[in-house]
Amino acid sequence: MNIVKKRQKTKFHRKPILVAVIIMTAVIVGVTVSVFSLFNTSTATNINPDTVPDATLIVGTHLIYIESLNDELYEIAKASGQDSNQTDVYYKSELADGNWYVISAAGSIKDITTKGTMVSKDVISKLYVRYHTKEDGITYDLLNGKPVNIFNIKNPYDIGALPELDPAKLQYDFYREAEAEDETIDFFSTLFDRNLRDSNTNTLDEYIGTLQAYYERLCSRDATPSEKNAVLGVEGAVDAARRLIIYNKLSPMLEASVKAINGKTNVTAFAQSDASSPFNFATGSLGTFSTRISGDEDDDPDDIEYSEIAGSVAVGSAYEESYNNVQDSLAECSAKALGEGTTVASKVKYKYQNSLIEHCRANDDANSALDVKNIVALDNISSAQVVDRERELRLLNEELIPEAERIFERDKSSGENGEYKTEVSKQASTVVLNRLQDDFYDMLSMQVTELEVYLNAKCIRIPNSEAQKLIESKLEKAYTYVGNIPTDDFAVKAQNAVQDYITWLEQTLSELKAAAGGGEKDLLQAKKDQLEAQYEDALADNNLALAKSIMSEINDITAQIQELGESGSPNSDMVADLKNTALNLISSIASEGPAYGADSSAGAGASGSGSGAGSGTSGSGSGAGSGTSGSGSGAGGAGSGSTNANLSQLENILGSLNALMETDYKTAFPAVQQLLEAMRDQKYSTSNAGKSGGAGGSTQNVPAAATNNAFDGAIDLAKGIIAENIDLYEAGMVGIKDPAEVEGILDDALDEADDLTGAEKDACKLSAMNNAIAAASGSPQGDALKNKMNALAQKMKQSGNPYVFEKIRVANGLYAPVNAVAQKLGWRYVWYVSRNNAVLAKGSQRYEFSSFSKVVTKNGTNSEMSIPAMTQKLLYIPSSYISSEWGFITIYLSGSDYGVLLDADAQDAADELTGMIIE
Repeated sequence: MNIVKKRQKTKFHRKPILVAVIIMTAVIVGVTVSVFSLFNTSTATNINPDTVPDATLIVGTHLIYIESLNDELYEIAKASGQDSNQTDVYYKSELADGNWYVISAAGSIKDITTKGTMVSKDVISKLYVRYHTKEDGITYDLLNGKPVNIFNIKNPYDIGALPELDPAKLQYDFYREAEAEDETIDFFSTLFDRNLRDSNTNTLDEYIGTLQAYYERLCSRDATPSEKNAVLGVEGAVDAARRLIIYNKLSPMLEASVKAINGKTNVTAFAQSDASSPFNFATGSLGTFSTRISGDEDDDPDDIEYSEIAGSVAVGSAYEESYNNVQDSLAECSAKALGEGTTVASKVKYKYQNSLIEHCRANDDANSALDVKNIVALDNISSAQVVDRERELRLLNEELIPEAERIFERDKSSGENGEYKTEVSKQASTVVLNRLQDDFYDMLSMQVTELEVYLNAKCIRIPNSEAQKLIESKLEKAYTYVGNIPTDDFAVKAQNAVQDYITWLEQTLSELKAAAGGGEKDLLQAKKDQLEAQYEDALADNNLALAKSIMSEINDITAQIQELGESGSPNSDMVADLKNTALNLISSIASEGPAYGADSSAGAGASGSGSGAGSGTSGSGSGAGSGTSGSGSGAGGAGSGSTNANLSQLENILGSLNALMETDYKTAFPAVQQLLEAMRDQKYSTSNAGKSGGAGGSTQNVPAAATNNAFDGAIDLAKGIIAENIDLYEAGMVGIKDPAEVEGILDDALDEADDLTGAEKDACKLSAMNNAIAAASGSPQGDALKNKMNALAQKMKQSGNPYVFEKIRVANGLYAPVNAVAQKLGWRYVWYVSRNNAVLAKGSQRYEFSSFSKVVTKNGTNSEMSIPAMTQKLLYIPSSYISSEWGFITIYLSGSDYGVLLDADAQDAADELTGMIIE
């Protein structure tokens, strides 16, 4: 079966996936140097595969114990793979008797077990390796056995060894080997022999050295991985800052060189150029860049000719390529460099990062440890993870919430800013003035959203009663904000921002109260109601992809509601009570005696009521009743008012169950079936024979098929309900094939999907499982498959699958991380950590997003998303925007912490796969 339509789009190169390795997404996706370095094999060694510990990766020229892998080390090791042309990734599996597997394109745990691609030891023994990061987290040089600083492996000051300059270096080497003219060699030497160190880089070198020394001491103390990574994170940010200085010096030099080669300027100008770009440690940013061009008094530029390179296409192209590589590295380093940032959390984190540097310089390990714990706690808050509750609360109470509140209170009362007043004085157009007003509102909205995130972070760390008091106090305070807003052109925008904040506080308080009242189901139902409204809006807009995404989250919440109730139904308690009451009524009616006779009659109404009476030794009698939607029932023979009242109540219950069919048919339908069966048992039971209504009654003339026709009206009603809803019930109560076999069925089908990558296949597999779980919600097989799906999702996320991600926990609605979108598009993605800002770009296409902001800048033009972008380790953007802009579908997996991102073709494949695993 061909389950995937052939796509027309061009496939892009994908980052290798590491199985069973927890890799936080790299800051830069798709930034690679375009040529390989000429690798010197004498700078590395071969290894004996048998002596390498299990659970060890080979990435480039690095051996890495799996639990010691981190972002910084992975990027360095991956770069060494480009230098050595060893781009495959290998793993010595502890799950498969220490056998080696190539996992460059792995998609699941099976790729490091007996089902994976095994490689022989001969392949491993021929690889060149240089560094070994061991279980203690320290990296050792295999040539001398000594510890090394991973950030000094690529010396930023060895210009000739920088991979960005490889194209130009190849030309330099060519001309040297050809014994070119001295002037030509001098041209190359002005770049490659230059010393780019300065006082700023020297200071940063010192910082890196003291941080590394503390890191090694920390490793010896059995510190947590989070603490180790926090130190390496600061060290990496400092390293990025010093490299940023180097690249900012190289960039104009290369640009001038290209112009010189092309004859657009004199070559001597390049030879004499210099650049400085001091790092501002107060703001964590580079200062103004200046270039000084000066002539050489001893040389006349017009007398110097570089005939061998002037106009050379090869040299010009090589320098231009090196220039472009440097621009990529500038973006990367700018994204990673130590900086204060724009959010309250980034500023607080920057404070503790600088404090850590100073305490490490002073060898103050006690205070360094406190700095590290605070950095980790801030990361936990931004990731919506509660780990060190006490410390996280202290940061929220003492720093994050007060500062976020102070900034919003200040700015919403600031009134018209200087730029606006200037434009008014210039009699600017309404369009310009409206834009500035909107900018003001956008700024306040970002501040409000950030404040809400911190308040929510506190609420999840304290008891519900305290959380209610917190929100009530903030609400009371927020009501006073409008009175402090100046009466000017910015007033309406400020009032709108305040109202947004009040609305959030009121909604949060309502949710807290619902949860506190034992009404977790009520809270979930409220969220479900909101999503259903969004679903209707999506359908109204004919946005079927968005509607499908929202329905996935609705199914997830429905599943959570079902887990809280009996028999998997959100109304199961009500259904159970109704059913038990009805069974008791049936027993009561049956015990009061049969009713039969020539004049018997029956009627039914979903909400009717009636009464009847009868007497006589000969079995004659009469009855009458009334109901809002039907007639009551009465029968000759023995009748009583209580019997007819019970029948009326029974019919009311059946009507109530019928009303529940639309939302809870999986529970209500079986209840009606059970009641019908109980009534039929009583109607046809011979145990009722002989129960005549009058003295001397006899069973001789009682029809064998109907000993108790008092149930006829209720039976007809139940049969009508069943007939009306059976199609819905049978369609919904699908079965799932044995969950143990499902993955194998999906794998076999996906093997034929040549148009999908391994990562896309795994995402399809999860989506198909999620579809089946929704179809068989509440069934034992559905629950078993859900557990299996969640375990697979966790493994896929840990293995680095870019399309499987953690759900964002800090906001309502569906979100996906920008890096997943970038990977799907094959675009370049830069995450500016300190600025909480992300850029997604390819060619002339450029999108810029900021955390807490609804504003997205597309190719220089601003527009708004329906809800703001958020941060949880990485930047997340709303699925509604992803869907409308690129057509990708975001799915939150049922009962899971994970979501997946699929394009339309992959989702079509997942839908088709679903049919293979349900029955």
